[in-house]
Amino acid sequence: MKKFLISALFILSVLFVVSCVSDDDKDLIDTDLSGDSQNDETADTDSSSDTQTDTDSTDSGTTDPDKTDTASESGDEDKTDTASEHDDSDKTDTDPEQNDEENTDTTSENNDADSADPTEEPNDADTSDSTDDSGDSTDDGDPETGLIDLADWSASSPNKTDWNGAYNYCSAMTEGGHTWRLPTISELRQLVQNCAGTEYNGACGVKDGHLKESDYTYNECAKCTNRYDGGYSKLGDKDYLWSASELDGDPSKVWVINFKSANIGTLAKNTAEYGYARCVKE
Repeated sequence: MKKFLISALFILSVLFVVSCVSDDDKDLIDTDLSGDSQNDETADTDSSSDTQTDTDSTDSGTTDPDKTDTASESGDEDKTDTASEHDDSDKTDTDPEQNDEENTDTTSENNDADSADPTEEPNDADTSDSTDDSGDSTDDGDPETGLIDLADWSASSPNKTDWNGAYNYCSAMTEGGHTWRLPTISELRQLVQNCAGTEYNGACGVKDGHLKESDYTYNECAKCTNRYDGGYSKLGDKDYLWSASELDGDPSKVWVINFKSANIGTLAKNTAEYGYARCVKE
C-alpha cells in the first residue's frame, strides 16, 4: 500500500513539473510576438513618414505652377507694352539715318516709305540740273534777306558737332577781326546749287519767317538724290550744315541742309554725329 501511494505522489509531481514547463514556453512565445508587433508598428511609422514626404512633394508641385504663372504675367505683358510704346507712336524722331514710318520726321536723310516724311531719299532718276546757276553768289535772292558774298563765309568746323557746339564755334570766331554767327536757313540755302527745290529761290517753303513743319513739303524740300562730290554746295560741302533757325513750335530742333542730297530737314539740337558749322560774317 505504501508503494502505491509513493508511486502516485511521484506521478503527480512529474505531471505538475510538466505543467509548469508548458506554461513557461507559452509565456516566451507571447513575448516574442509582442516584439514582432512592435517592429510592425515601427515599420508602419516609417510608412507614415513616407506619406509625409509624398505630401511635401505635392506641395512643392503646387508652388511651381504659381512661379510659372507669375513669370508669364510679369515678363510677357511688360515687354509687349514697352515695345509698343517705343516703336509705334514716336512722332518726333529726328534721326536722319533711321528706317522708320513716322509721319513727322523732318530730318534730311532717311530711307523710309512715308511720302510725307521729309527725310526720304527715293530712287529718283531725275538728276538733271534745272537751274542756270554757275556757282557764283550773284543769282537772284530774297530781297528781305539779301545775298551773302562767298568771301563772307567761314571755313566749316573741323569736326562734327551738336548745335550748341556749332553756335559756340561761330560765336567765338574772330577771323579778320569780324564777328561771326550761324546762318539762318534762308542764308544757308544761298549755298545750294544743282537742286531746284532747295536753292535760294526754290519751291521749298522752309525759309526765314516760315519755319513750321507745315511749311515743309517732300517734293520741294527733299527730292534730289544723293551725290558725294560736293556738287550741291557752292563751297563744296558734302555733309549736314547747321542753321540758326529753330523749328517753329519745337525749339529743341533746328533746320539743317544735308549737302549730300541738298535736302532740307530738321535735327535735334543734341545730335552730334551729323552736323558741321559754317559761319557768316556779321
